[in-house]
Amino acid sequence: MALEGHQLFLSKRIVTEDEIIDGGVLVNEKGVIEKILNRKEADKLLAEEDGKIKVVDGGDVALLAGVVDSHVHVNEPGRTAWEGFRTATSAAAAGGITTIVDMPLNSIPPTTTLKNLKTKVSSAKDNVFVDVGFWGGVIAGNQDSLQDLVKAGVVGFKCFLCPSGVEEFPHVESEDLEKAFAALEGTGSVLAFHAEVEAENLPTKTKKKRNDPEEYRTYLESRPPSMEQDAISLITSFLDKTDVRVHVVHVSAASVVPQLAEARKKRVANGYSGWRGGVTAETCHHYLTLSAEQVPRGHSEYKCAPPIRDEGNKEQLWQYLLEDKLDMVVSDHSPCTPDLKCKNNLEAWGGISSVQFGNFLFFLNALHYSTFSILVLT
Repeated sequence: MALEGHQLFLSKRIVTEDEIIDGGVLVNEKGVIEKILNRKEADKLLAEEDGKIKVVDGGDVALLAGVVDSHVHVNEPGRTAWEGFRTATSAAAAGGITTIVDMPLNSIPPTTTLKNLKTKVSSAKDNVFVDVGFWGGVIAGNQDSLQDLVKAGVVGFKCFLCPSGVEEFPHVESEDLEKAFAALEGTGSVLAFHAEVEAENLPTKTKKKRNDPEEYRTYLESRPPSMEQDAISLITSFLDKTDVRVHVVHVSAASVVPQLAEARKKRVANGYSGWRGGVTAETCHHYLTLSAEQVPRGHSEYKCAPPIRDEGNKEQLWQYLLEDKLDMVVSDHSPCTPDLKCKNNLEAWGGISSVQFGNFLFFLNALHYSTFSILVLT
């Protein structure tokens, strides 16, 4: 075997799908894994190919498969000052992420047509350090563009059920969803939802506290769990009429997880044979590692949508993750320029930049739960 240009990564803790082994991972000159070897096999290979293979010895450091982060906002083109592909993918690589999937907003233009997708791909070309996939976007009136985007290779589609925060990506109403579901029927694609609908009747205590926008509680109470619960009710109302897979992004309120489980159960009972009943959901590192009680007054860097909720809610999310009732953990990396973040909690940009650090925070916090091991987590 010609092994010039190959690298052998050694570790006493190589984490595979089924076990943790002491050995090495052989990678060829194209960066493709060729073999996973136990220690005896690795030592034999090195003895036979002395000097031909570059060796990287990690010692006791665990060697894991690269992470796929399916929820990252890269703002290039149009808002590259917020962050572009070069820095976003560099940060991802530093955080152990080898694939990101870019959301259809906050770039200008958004990824809502084939032309716009090509513009975004052109911006990314030669500027990425990890693999990149793309979500398409669903907005009012673009249903005729969806199948072209499917054919071009988008991984799925994202829509908002409440204002997105950027005018070029408006949220959708029920009639828009009907058209989107019809356009995606039979494509095998997935429709993902920012699952909040605007609350019409906020609690009286919320209205009183709105006089102090520096308090995190003011923002938290402006987006109660009922916004997520009502959104899930809207989404699941379509499931009897379509075979399109649905995915709920960044679940913050633990109370929606039983709703999703019930919708999944009902869909399977009605004959849907796809994985998880075609109803999946994710949560985020920050919902699992932070709680509302920890957020200091005047620190809008914690602001995101949906919001970070209380400690009890956080613990319930961990429990649902343990019970396989949530399907993935992502970053929802959403950067902006400092001036947009340095405002009060009602006016600041709602996004957390965590693609470089989220995995480390997740693993560290998981260690507090005896049921989670590195093998389970990977």
